[in-house]
Amino acid sequence: MVFSVPVTSLVIAVFLALVCEAWASRAAGGRDAVVPISEVNMRSLRAKYRSAHAMLAAVGLVIIVWCVGESIVRGYLVIVPEELSWVRFAAPVIGAALGLGLVLLQIAVSGSVAPEAPGSLVPRRTWASFSDRRDLFGAAFVALAFLTTTIAAGMAASADRRGISNTIELPVPNLATVDPIRLPFFGWAYGVPVLVSAGILLLVIAVLLQKNASRPFIRPETVIAERIARRQVAAGGVRIATAALLLALAASWRLIAGAGSVSGVEIAGENDGRPYEVIWRFAEFASAAGWGAPIAEVVAFTMLLLVVIRYSRDAVWRPPTHDRVLQSEGAR
Repeated sequence: MVFSVPVTSLVIAVFLALVCEAWASRAAGGRDAVVPISEVNMRSLRAKYRSAHAMLAAVGLVIIVWCVGESIVRGYLVIVPEELSWVRFAAPVIGAALGLGLVLLQIAVSGSVAPEAPGSLVPRRTWASFSDRRDLFGAAFVALAFLTTTIAAGMAASADRRGISNTIELPVPNLATVDPIRLPFFGWAYGVPVLVSAGILLLVIAVLLQKNASRPFIRPETVIAERIARRQVAAGGVRIATAALLLALAASWRLIAGAGSVSGVEIAGENDGRPYEVIWRFAEFASAAGWGAPIAEVVAFTMLLLVVIRYSRDAVWRPPTHDRVLQSEGAR
């Protein structure tokens, strides 16, 4: 029960995020050689990149507040109409798409400004030029897991009397006269809106990565610092998208787990008061989803908190370092 609410996951994520940030700061301390940047170039960097970093932090914070606040309001204050129940699953994805869309707009506007000084020719840059492969693989894995969950749950779900696929029927063996148990389930009524939202989110993040990579550098002296800034923008965007998909996946797993928790039914005056066994062939997977949901939430909240912590303090405007640049180049 403790892990059945997002608030618990958030508390654990706060602890993990602080530990990760302290470890990262300690590992980086005293190791990097500072790259000198003039005050003029620093002002140009701030003007071009600070807004994107601040917006990424704001998007991460809004998603966290929405997910926790929505669970409290829905659980204790307001009964959500059935027609809007799909919003519970799609809201993190829609919020990430809208927020990253604003970041994309800011990048497109700043990218339209002509360079302050012509630079040397650089290799052609694509959406993957400043992206960490681990981030991309992680996002692809989460998207595939959500797609698989949605298709499998949609095929297992049943339509209610109105033809809406949002329940599952659990039959009672050898009792044809007894109606099957109908439980709320992650059917197509919930899965389709989230899949559409996820498709839009992935499109937005792909365009954001492309725009972030292709815009011109300010001047030759700022190329190293701008590479660091662009890697941070790309990492923040991909991690926010991944966390939003994880939150949607966790919400769907929680609903699926409810069906796996039912194993019997008692009928008054029947079977000498003993419960009848309810058989569902995917009950083991539903139980596993119940265990996986809080883990997915903790990972998602930790990623979002790290984005909020690192980007709200505008870490890129500390003097960039040779060591970070060389590490990033080596990873590519």
